[in-house]
Amino acid sequence: MNLKRILEEKISAELAEFQCWADEARKALRALRKERLNEADYDIKLRALWVNDCEKSETVEYHGSLREAIKKAKDRARAITNRDDVQANYSVFIRLAGALYEIPPKYWKKFEKR
Repeated sequence: MNLKRILEEKISAELAEFQCWADEARKALRALRKERLNEADYDIKLRALWVNDCEKSETVEYHGSLREAIKKAKDRARAITNRDDVQANYSVFIRLAGALYEIPPKYWKKFEKR
């Protein structure tokens, strides 16, 4: 097999992968246009800061508003750790067309403090 053939196969495989990703992104955009964000599916991933001291990380799935999803995640983290505060790093996602899309912290942080 020559180099040109190897590179053609590699590039073709990458192109097929990018096409699949683009198709999924188009589906997500269509879903977003129809989505009511106060009735969406959110995933909040809380990574405990004290994992080395046996505290657990948690993922909370919630159907409703983003504000309610973050509140539920904070309440769940407090229950797991038996603390009044939440000592964890958050990652916040919305589920669109079956895929998770991360919501930027600069948007959701306003709900974290309430």
